[in-house]
Amino acid sequence: MVRDTARCMGWQRCTSARGLLCAGVIVLGLGLAGAAPPSEAALTAGVGADYFSGPDGQIVRDVLGYAGTSTARTDLTFAVARYDNSHLGPGTSVSAVGTLLLEPTVLLQLSGTRSVGSHDHRAWRLSMGPILGMGQGRWLALTLSRSEDNFGTGATGLSSELGVPISPRLAGSVRASFASVKEGGSSFLGAAGATWTPARRVQLFGEMSVGRDVIALPGGVPAGAGGVGPTSPQGGPEIVSGPSFLTGVRFVIR
Repeated sequence: MVRDTARCMGWQRCTSARGLLCAGVIVLGLGLAGAAPPSEAALTAGVGADYFSGPDGQIVRDVLGYAGTSTARTDLTFAVARYDNSHLGPGTSVSAVGTLLLEPTVLLQLSGTRSVGSHDHRAWRLSMGPILGMGQGRWLALTLSRSEDNFGTGATGLSSELGVPISPRLAGSVRASFASVKEGGSSFLGAAGATWTPARRVQLFGEMSVGRDVIALPGGVPAGAGGVGPTSPQGGPEIVSGPSFLTGVRFVIR
């Protein structure tokens, strides 16, 4: 949800991301891009902005544009964002998410994100999993993800998310995530969020979460290098825990 960084490995705090795009991508894949009549192909495009605040003073802001196409069985959306990370500096990310209708109540969703920072930081994230319709507008998403960056940090995660309609214009969701960090240790996250559509072409969303990230930076990376936070004295994993907040807006142009 793009924010794959050495300071905050991204799959957790930014899930689909949420991240600069992950939350937006999920909203686009399930909401805006999928809002076209299922019996005909359609194109959609829009712009948006996100704000993320996390533990240890991390703040990430972004603006983005997206375009997508939808048919009776598939949705495909691409997004480009320009972000500013308080720990790593500015950068650009490119994301793609696709969904395929397997059964009347089963979707398969795949997504990928590539992030390129202005201070030599590079990261990617891939995820896939089913979205199951549970009747009365409810759905359950199960996602397996893998993220890594050029600092050598990486994580493999599993998350589950339940979405429930509250009213015709408001939907809520709860999410739990767990990941294994390849340098050792595990990270976990619990979150609750809401998506509000005050007008046909406007969508607002927000999410509160709390959890733990295991941060594993190479021992040779000095504290504060390139905006990266401190490691442990032995160069091993550090643990960052606490709440985080994500909010964003999407405007549909087409």
